[in-house]
Amino acid sequence: MEQIDKLTSYQSEQNDQNEQQHEQEEYDYRDIISKKKENYRVEIRKKKMNELLAKSRSKPILAINKEFVHRTTFNNQEDRMLYVQQLLNSIQASLQQARIELNEQLIEQMNDYCTYIIETVIDIKSNDQYLIEQTLKLGTIDVILPILEEEIFKEFIYLQSNVYNLLGSLFYADNQILQSYINNRVVNVVLNSLVSNESTIIEYGLFMTGNLISGNKKLKEMLYEQNLIDILFQIHSLDKLNTDNYGQLYYEGIKDYIWLISVFLEKNQGKFKSKICTKDFKKLIEISFDLACDEKFYESQDVKTTRNLVLNILDSVNTQDALISYFYQLQKIKNVNLIERFLFIMNNCSKFDIIVVQIISRFIFNVIAGPDEFCEDLLNQNILDAFKLLYEYYRDSHIFKAEIAWSVSNICTNSKYIEYVMDHPIYKLFLDTFDYQSSDVKREILYVAIQVFKGGNHNQMKKIISSDFMGKYIRSMNTQDTRLILGLLEGIDYLLHSFAQIFTADGENVILSSLEKYNLSGMLQELQSHKSESVYSSVAKIIQNHFQYSD
Repeated sequence: MEQIDKLTSYQSEQNDQNEQQHEQEEYDYRDIISKKKENYRVEIRKKKMNELLAKSRSKPILAINKEFVHRTTFNNQEDRMLYVQQLLNSIQASLQQARIELNEQLIEQMNDYCTYIIETVIDIKSNDQYLIEQTLKLGTIDVILPILEEEIFKEFIYLQSNVYNLLGSLFYADNQILQSYINNRVVNVVLNSLVSNESTIIEYGLFMTGNLISGNKKLKEMLYEQNLIDILFQIHSLDKLNTDNYGQLYYEGIKDYIWLISVFLEKNQGKFKSKICTKDFKKLIEISFDLACDEKFYESQDVKTTRNLVLNILDSVNTQDALISYFYQLQKIKNVNLIERFLFIMNNCSKFDIIVVQIISRFIFNVIAGPDEFCEDLLNQNILDAFKLLYEYYRDSHIFKAEIAWSVSNICTNSKYIEYVMDHPIYKLFLDTFDYQSSDVKREILYVAIQVFKGGNHNQMKKIISSDFMGKYIRSMNTQDTRLILGLLEGIDYLLHSFAQIFTADGENVILSSLEKYNLSGMLQELQSHKSESVYSSVAKIIQNHFQYSD
């Protein structure tokens, strides 16, 4: 009794510190994925900048000022920046002259000066933040903005494009540095590029805008407040982007556009994300839906980047029931069964890139975790067959297999589906391969059993109790994963409570006698010294409610 009293005294001592500890121990697979995605995006930006720079170089140099000497070698960084200052002075001089008497020669001069700045500051192997910062300090943005603002220069698309390229390249600057150079004037120029009548300008504008807001919360909010998402949605509706030249203009522009939207969905911007209203998320879903419905979206190898980003949006935004419902509404409105197409890809995974299969699967995982009617729809379409195939095909992808098991445990949260899961070959596959899996996969398989104990009937529970897996379940409490221990203890508590009134002829509780074969009481005794008070209290609850001790 003294031992139980000691345990009981801790039940009221759970506080904020325990909750914080529990949060730190939460396992989130998407943290790993988001890091990979961020590195992927950086590579996309660099590649795009080089592509745009190549276009500007393709313009022949016809009209360099005779007094200007182009340089490609420098004594040091200071010497390099003196050359940039000279280029900026030349741009200002050409601007002044163009306002008096505009001619093609002046336009080409300004275009070449901008190209030289990019080559001198951005297009070097080091991509030195010092050089970008010093270029900003020279007032470069103020010098080049008039070219984008004044009407007399609007007809010279190649010059406008190159200036946007330079501006976007300067936006590679460190967020804290860049923030001090962005004001309403710059924001207006950025947004104007996205509502241009020229597809080429939109393409450059998307590149520039993506660099501007990448990772910068304040700038994200600034553009969002100026209805950036509405503007992006209008771009999606423009017929001129959907040209016959599918592999180049449309997907080159839309690639940046989709990346730009995905910036708003970064997990570490949770507070900002909550500001984006449901109607905006619905727009993102519709855009992604339309692109994912296009046959070329899956056939062309040239659109791999775009495809993955679109699917990432589906993965990111469909975590709310209302948004999942909207996705299903779109299927009816547009008369396209996109879920069926996703299932086809999952069932033919060997023919598709693993990233495509994983992202589509994660979208399906989110649907399963959503409204019950959609989970039932997927079960009726044999989703467990697809899960089993993926689990076996990607046998070396531990994170993906853990996510599959996690999704199956979500299905089991509804007691009416437990029998269906336990009768399916995937359940036997989980149990048969348990010993050979990583700790991550084992964790999620254990949660399948936990859900059976929480919501299953006696026959379903007995299937687990009478198998060798029950011993593995109890031994799995010997882990440093506090969250898992708490889940396992919760399952034991539900199990013992369900069979609390069922005894043998000798007066023994049926389940307790079965569990003692696996030394449950010994494991509970070990957990009494666990560092987590949450675990301590859970053990106390089980002992008090289900074990009998004499004084």
